[in-house]
Amino acid sequence: MSIHELSEKLVSAVIANDLDAAKACLKRGAPPNIYINLPDSPHDNSSPLMIAAQQGNIRMTELLLLYDADKNWMNKYGATALLYATEKGHIGAAEALLAAGADPNLSKNWGGTALHWAARSGKKPLCLLLLRYNARADIKNSRNQTPSEWAQSEGHTQLSVYLEHAENRWSKTTGKEKEMSHRALPTQDTGITYIFNFSAMTLSKITHNFETGHTAQKDMHFSAPEAEKDIIVTAAEKFKQAGGTLDEHAFRRALHTVMPFSHVPRYRRHINRRTPKN
Repeated sequence: MSIHELSEKLVSAVIANDLDAAKACLKRGAPPNIYINLPDSPHDNSSPLMIAAQQGNIRMTELLLLYDADKNWMNKYGATALLYATEKGHIGAAEALLAAGADPNLSKNWGGTALHWAARSGKKPLCLLLLRYNARADIKNSRNQTPSEWAQSEGHTQLSVYLEHAENRWSKTTGKEKEMSHRALPTQDTGITYIFNFSAMTLSKITHNFETGHTAQKDMHFSAPEAEKDIIVTAAEKFKQAGGTLDEHAFRRALHTVMPFSHVPRYRRHINRRTPKN
């Protein structure tokens, strides 16, 4: 049987999700990286891997990857197998591709990355999977939207807030010249919003629990013992980069914490005391 005939049989087997037939074709030398050019077919300009991913056939996806199917090939429509799996909501096929090294940050011509498509559909488990494999939440599509912004435009408000924290975003607070805010996602279910006020030298830490919906706020001065100095210093740098004017002397003084004597370990209190000689 010729390579051309084996290729046709492989494509038919993948479309039919016939695992045994596909495996037989691959064993006999059918190339996994063939691209279908059928304008009237829903699988036009797709590879067998793209078809398997689009149909959500996990075992077929894994079989093709085993035979070195190109996991990052992008067709003329700007789509990859991962983008097709994500667009259709097939989390199992998406995970198989990501585990094999598929790049989650490749972008479709206009729709954006796989995370954009998961966000658009409001599929949080798929978003979590993509973020676990280092999908970036700050990439914008051709409409100038981040995944968070596309989720918001589709009415997925809670997911939008979650993804906004995943962007690890620093920004000056609108209308408040002396403030800088930072949103971060330290854990899967928790978002942190920091608000730095460089006029009052205060820090607000707002913790969002996405599972329970609970929000807790803690306010402190930059000099408070529990204040997170590293993030305050980083915020000052970001503030200056964004065009903010910082009173360096007041900032350094605000960061300085004088530890009360009662907090000094007991052995340090006696370290310089001399025992009188008899």
